[in-house]
Amino acid sequence: MPGWAKPSVKHPSVEDLLRFKAGDENGNDLKASKTEVLVAASETKALAQLNQLLKKYKGTHLEPDLMARKAEIFMRQARTARFFEIHRETEGGAGSLTPSVIKQESSKNKVTMAIDLYKQVQKNFPNFQLLDLIYFNTGFAYQHLGQSDQA
Repeated sequence: MPGWAKPSVKHPSVEDLLRFKAGDENGNDLKASKTEVLVAASETKALAQLNQLLKKYKGTHLEPDLMARKAEIFMRQARTARFFEIHRETEGGAGSLTPSVIKQESSKNKVTMAIDLYKQVQKNFPNFQLLDLIYFNTGFAYQHLGQSDQA
């Protein structure tokens, strides 16, 4: 009928759907996994954008900052990979039988990729104004790998 407004149906937001509930451990684990999947997708898109920007601005004053941002994304990806590695450990089954070194390979690989980028910035851009942050992040990444001497 004309003039009649349809009743407003309130749909829950993504935040509402992913909010933890006290006492619902299985549901909370599922929500945490869904959240990490969304984060991983976002990180992948951000990395693709950064790679395009690095191609466009190679050799300019923007390059070291873009490289540092790419390294930060690798560190975030390492955190996400570690979440899934730990999650596989807690679920039991075949995942719990996988040697620890293999489970950590993905997150360690991402941290190593970040370190490589940080070192490139240190070597190729010694006058970069945020070099102190690059040194700090390099040390933090080494510490993450348990390599205290390099940190």
